[in-house]
Amino acid sequence: MSKRQSYSKEIEAKLLVESKHTCNICRKNNDVQIHHINEDSSDSSEDNLIVVCLNCHSAVHTKRSLAKNYSPETLRLYKKTWTDLVRKSPLEDDYIKENLTPVLIKNNKKTQLLDNKQKSLFIQTLPKIKSRIYNFLTSDQINETGAWGVSLMNVMQNISEKPLPDLDKKEGGILNTYLALRGLLKYENSSMEFRLKNYSKLAQKYLLERQNHAGGFGRYIFSKSGLEIHSSLRHTALAVSALIDLEGPPVAIYKGLLYISKHWNIEDVRCDACPAMAIASTIHVINKFLDSNYLSQFTKKDIEKLNIPEWNDVYIMLLSELKNQSSSSNFKPFWEPYGENKIFIFATALTTIDLLSTQMNNSLNSVTVDILYSILGKMNDDGGIPYSLDLEESDFGITLYFYAIIANNILISSTENEKIREKFDNAKTNLENYLVNNFEHFEKSTYTHGDNLAPIFFVN
Repeated sequence: MSKRQSYSKEIEAKLLVESKHTCNICRKNNDVQIHHINEDSSDSSEDNLIVVCLNCHSAVHTKRSLAKNYSPETLRLYKKTWTDLVRKSPLEDDYIKENLTPVLIKNNKKTQLLDNKQKSLFIQTLPKIKSRIYNFLTSDQINETGAWGVSLMNVMQNISEKPLPDLDKKEGGILNTYLALRGLLKYENSSMEFRLKNYSKLAQKYLLERQNHAGGFGRYIFSKSGLEIHSSLRHTALAVSALIDLEGPPVAIYKGLLYISKHWNIEDVRCDACPAMAIASTIHVINKFLDSNYLSQFTKKDIEKLNIPEWNDVYIMLLSELKNQSSSSNFKPFWEPYGENKIFIFATALTTIDLLSTQMNNSLNSVTVDILYSILGKMNDDGGIPYSLDLEESDFGITLYFYAIIANNILISSTENEKIREKFDNAKTNLENYLVNNFEHFEKSTYTHGDNLAPIFFVN
């Protein structure tokens, strides 16, 4: 398998804007993702990337002996033809200029440069922040099992106000493990170096030991019959995503995908301890799998069992359910937090948005912006954000997670509400000042845990 090299957020944003966030092939689907034209995921140059919808992405990967398949030359022609059409529109020229000029912000209809001195200080400090968080994350793994994270278990104990069972202390979290691994993969010099690290080997062992015979992944729990794996759609999607990054065994990944395809119905989603994250992690793993090299390792019969042509319908159904959950939630505009515990309302929202990334469709754009705007409303005078709605003290982890998301989220820069866009742009400076002033002692934050810190590696 070739070494996987992820494309930068800048290239991703440029491709999406130049394509008008529209599939380059069918030109009518806004639920899009990025495809490697030559199917070599180690080549993430802009010329080798094309914006496609889930349906067309599936068609591109499906090779038929009696049909005309999508060659790299054909895909490049689709890309050039569509982006040329977009570029010819004078309205689109303004849109592209606005979205690809992040150093400028709008304020009272005047374009102003960001405070260069403050920006320069953050840019100079960012490598130090990343280095410190890298050291923290690599020591946050639970040595006994290989899961993340020690810090999360401390936070959970603070929330419950009583000692955690020994099993919980060892089990850690599958979500935390995936987010930590994803961040570390981004930070290491190469994907090969990442996979050779001892923490990667321990994490893969941890995950594979938590897959049951049905293919589902979950944490160990004590039940009436003894110790068993409590599998779920959410945990399986996150575990499979982690194993794809680790280049884990194709059999384990395939069994996990089969389990997901049998449990991504609305009933199973609503029964999850965190329905929003169950949906987001499922959509995330679908896109991650289609963008990997694993499909070519499965037999034709195996692929037929996955029923990939129906994935687009599932994708649309899940996004619709996610929108409905926001509008019907007792925590509106937020989604129902993990375990229905209000203290996790910000963490649930940020993780859900993070996992969805650019896979949002138009119907979810306003929901996402509303949620992020609501979190922004809790910003303190020091530029930090508390861990949850009912807390006041700034939390380093949540502040960093929020900053990483708004720094990379194209939905905010393209929102039509100029006042909201201004507030987010101005908030970035305050957030950066907070991170610079507090990164040297972030461990003192009561609720900061590793998975909230890992997204810093995606900030450039």
